[in-house]
Amino acid sequence: MQRNPWGISERKEPLCSFAEIMDEEVARKLQLEEQSSSDMKAADAVEAELCERDDCIDDYTIAKLLQKDYDLEVEHTLRLKEKQYNKDDKVGISLDLLKPSREKYDSDESVEERDDEELEYVNNKLDCYTIPEFGSKGVVFQNGRCVTKHDKEICGRKNVSKFMQFPAEFNTGDAAKIDLKLSNRVFNQLKVHSINMAKRRHRVHENKEKATAELAVDTTTRMILFKMINGNLLESVDGQVATGKESVVFHAVGGSDLIQERQCSNFAVKIFKTTLNEFQNRIDYVQEDFRFKNTRKILKLWAEKEYRNLKR
Repeated sequence: MQRNPWGISERKEPLCSFAEIMDEEVARKLQLEEQSSSDMKAADAVEAELCERDDCIDDYTIAKLLQKDYDLEVEHTLRLKEKQYNKDDKVGISLDLLKPSREKYDSDESVEERDDEELEYVNNKLDCYTIPEFGSKGVVFQNGRCVTKHDKEICGRKNVSKFMQFPAEFNTGDAAKIDLKLSNRVFNQLKVHSINMAKRRHRVHENKEKATAELAVDTTTRMILFKMINGNLLESVDGQVATGKESVVFHAVGGSDLIQERQCSNFAVKIFKTTLNEFQNRIDYVQEDFRFKNTRKILKLWAEKEYRNLKR
């Protein structure tokens, strides 16, 4: 055994086993959990006591309503700051993280009720806005400044009202939920785009509706057949009987008037095609003839030829 020359004995800390260390950590964790649970129980007990006491219920409700109104004012202020910061910038700055959390009000009202309140607030703001009446000079003094009919805010409101009158096929969105103002440049671009969409939509269906397919009829021909049926000229139009280079033949049952006149109930309805792309060898019939250069005139000439064939 070695001794210290100065006569001071060295202190050795007692060695602890791994099991003892784990037991201490578990005990410390349990103590923290018990302390946190006791604090939560105490807070819940205080809140329950305040709610159970009649003299504190009104004060507690008023305090919550006041806090809610204060949070709404803070949100409105931050919304105005966002509008001011993002007035002329293409990249917007969001202040949503600075807004107070509304999770504490979820137990009192649903999300739909909050959306209805915000929508009602915006609608009231839009309804309260009135466009000033300009005189013959087109100028009015409002809040100490000269306002003309070309004012940025007034034009933005007018453009939004015109924007909401676009056709139903144009997805304008729900502009009533936001305080929207459109500049003249943006409104003109949207208007031109909507007109181009309408023209493109009509252009896509135009050739399809006017073209006669091999075993079908176009819209105009179908309307003519319906008029013949409604006029008691035909009773019904059945399926296709034969097809040719320039026409399609359908079987039809004549009406009472036509049966008395012709003494026959079965008739053939011949519908000429509006496109002659399948008639590839028609050049042999109409070569070097200026009358057959126009495809529309060809239909009339073929109809006259077929009429003469039927009269033979």
